[in-house]
Amino acid sequence: MVAEARNLTPKPTGVPWEVGGSLAVAGSTAYAAVHAVSLKPGDTVAVSAAAGGVGSIAVQLARRAGAKVIGIASPANHAWLCQHGLEAVAYGEGLADRLRKFGLNAFRSSSRGIRRGRSPSRRDRFRGWRAKQQASLPLRD
Repeated sequence: MVAEARNLTPKPTGVPWEVGGSLAVAGSTAYAAVHAVSLKPGDTVAVSAAAGGVGSIAVQLARRAGAKVIGIASPANHAWLCQHGLEAVAYGEGLADRLRKFGLNAFRSSSRGIRRGRSPSRRDRFRGWRAKQQASLPLRD
């Protein structure tokens, strides 16, 4: 394979090749998800799997766009989320209630990309998310 130097990025020092090789895929997936909802300063987005490969990049891009980011992750990852300026929320019973108080504009599911609401009645944006059955979580425009 031949590529022009301007299309290449050096592998970060100390990052193994098998990890560095996946950064482009995780990064482009996170970028596409964040870009798709056109986050604006002041928006609030919840990111599931916020400390995972795609999620950890998505939360940083969303913050860079000026959004308030709610990171959903296990308690073991909450310190990392807080160090990156996120509000950490744990998975489990009552997740919908914990998220409702934030008035979300968008939600990133670890399996469905980021969804942006159009009106409070657009609950289908949480399609496939277990908490949808527990309580309705309207998204703000």
